Amino acid sequence: MRDIVFLAISGALVLVCSALTAPLHAIGLFGLPQMCVAPFFAVFMAVGVLKVRKPGSATIIAAVSALLSLMMRPASGIMALLTGLIAELIILAIYRDYRRIAAVYAVSIFTPIAMVPVQVLYYTLVLGRNLSTVMSFNLVVAVVLAMTVVLAVGGSLLGVKVGRELIAHGRLR
Repeated sequence: MRDIVFLAISGALVLVCSALTAPLHAIGLFGLPQMCVAPFFAVFMAVGVLKVRKPGSATIIAAVSALLSLMMRPASGIMALLTGLIAELIILAIYRDYRRIAAVYAVSIFTPIAMVPVQVLYYTLVLGRNLSTVMSFNLVVAVVLAMTVVLAVGGSLLGVKVGRELIAHGRLR
């Protein structure tokens, strides 16, 4: 039960940090909100999964964040939930569990990155924009994806470092 509560708190922290980027949705630039959320998502995902290390940890973090955001932006919440579930299934298919640190890095990096292609689905299915119009911004999509990768890797590195320090000092058990 303690693990689920910790993961739920991690998911809530992702949502709180994501709320800081909410005004970026008004700009309408493809993927900008997901790019800005990537380091926060990676940090809290890394800390949560590093502490719990059980299958389903990443999905719980994404689900709590998604369920809370469903009230504000239903489509974003559904997309975040699907992204977290798919990312965890892929990582668990590769690593089987989170005992290895590589699996923790992989899930905390891959989840925010996977939100960019999901954003393409959001723009086409929910906002009704033509896929060719969304993808015609090849340079924008490439820059957003590259920056999302950089920010997710940085957030994951920071999250694992913070998580290891907290575990070493007895703050996370």
